[in-house]
Parts: sequence; C-alpha cells; structure tokens
Amino acid sequence: PLPREVVPDAWRLQHIKCAINDKGVLKIPVFVDLHINLSVGLSIDDIWRGAEVRNIFGRQIVIQSPTSMLWFIASRLYIEAFHYNTLKLSMFGDVCAILHKQFDNIDWAELLSMAYKYGLRPALYYVLMLAKNIADVQIPLEVLAILKPTHKEMPLDNDWGDLLPKIFSRSVLHEVSIG
Repeated sequence: PLPREVVPDAWRLQHIKCAINDKGVLKIPVFVDLHINLSVGLSIDDIWRGAEVRNIFGRQIVIQSPTSMLWFIASRLYIEAFHYNTLKLSMFGDVCAILHKQFDNIDWAELLSMAYKYGLRPALYYVLMLAKNIADVQIPLEVLAILKPTHKEMPLDNDWGDLLPKIFSRSVLHEVSIG
C-alpha cells in the first residue's frame, strides 16, 4: 500500500504510467519487447547467436546470449542517443546489469568480431568505458584497446565521441519518501 501523495504526478502522466487503487496499492505495468529481428542491417544469425530458451513468467522464451545482448544494447544506446537524441538511461542500466550479472559468460572475441563486422567499435568503446567508469565494471583492457578510436587513422562515420554528456543531459529526478 502506498498513499497517492508520495507518488510524483509525473510518474502517473509520463512514460512510467502507474495507478493507485482505492486500497492504496501501486500498480506499474511491466513492458516486454518481443522482436524477431532486432535491427535492420544486422544478420539475424548474429543477433541470435548463442540464444537460449528460458522460462519467463511461465512461458518458454528464446533470449539472446549475454554477448549478443551486450553488443546489441550498447551499440543501440550509443546510436540512438546521438542519432535520435533520445535519453536511454534504462538501456545503460541494462548494459550495466548484463556486465555485472553475466560478465563470466561474455564472449569478448565474439563481441569484437561484431564490432568490426558492423562498424560498432566507437559505440561499444564509449558505452563500455562509461560502464567501467560509472558502474565499476571491469572490462578487459585488451578489449578496450582494440575498440578505442585512434587519431592515427580516419575516424569512423559513426564516431560521435563521449556518451557521458549526451546520456545525462536531460535527467529529471523525483524525490520519493515512503514511510
């Protein structure tokens, strides 16, 4: 149970739509994206390499491998932040969660292979460095060295620089006290 006055109006009106019933129970819908192919231009075989079947809410669901999730979400976060000017803190949280919970299951050679195949080196470098610096995730230094943009060669078209100013540019915090 939660009194209405402790829930900011923005939570009920913006992206996180919630409701409080007469008994004071807060309800927040959980959204699940279901995609067959996750992005135009990427091979479906690459995106679903190493996929597993998991039981989620009583249903058998095919999910990406931790490696595929990491390179896909990290690159999407970077590209959408710059290309579409969208704030994706939730995607950054997903990247950090994958790194914290699945670090031992990440195939770094596969991640590097996808980075070169799809031109994702800058995106992956900046997102992984941000996760390393903010979320205290240990990223293999040799991986970062390979991904790091160099000033000795022509920059890639999709190297827009550091993600930090872009991702935290419009954050809004709502103070909530329950008690």
